[in-house]
Amino acid sequence: MSIVIGLLKEDKQLNTLTGRLQAAGCALDRIRVLTQPGAVHTLLDEKALAKCQMFEYAGLGALTGLAFLMPVGFIGSWIGCTVFGCSPSIWLVALGGLSLIGALFGAACGCLFGVDRHERNAHVYTEGVGWGNKLIVVTTDTPDTEARTAQILQEEQAIAVKILDNSE
Repeated sequence: MSIVIGLLKEDKQLNTLTGRLQAAGCALDRIRVLTQPGAVHTLLDEKALAKCQMFEYAGLGALTGLAFLMPVGFIGSWIGCTVFGCSPSIWLVALGGLSLIGALFGAACGCLFGVDRHERNAHVYTEGVGWGNKLIVVTTDTPDTEARTAQILQEEQAIAVKILDNSE
């Protein structure tokens, strides 16, 4: 189950949009229109976009940090052990330590960028409603209905159409 959201500028489009969504198989009780910025912010926080995306961005950041610092750690520890005559176990510990530092740094950066992206998305919808637009929220059951709903919103000139996972 997921929800499809989009900002609609004109009131006259609302009746047409509602009729098209009902004709596409969306029940009237699954279509909501939000007109208050507080309600929009609450909706986006309830859907916990930051939680869903934070782990994804942390994982990508960890892999990126690992990819950049592991070669540096490999070269640095190899040169250090060659010059100072260290044992292979010390070489592996140095390599592992630098790789871990890279992964942790990358994960932290990924989390920060993920949360920032969520805040920017929430800001777009909240400000849009604050300027007089209406946020259309449609709850869908199937991926087919989800795709049709997003297409209808785009055809009716809704802006910032987005599909949010509603699995929580």
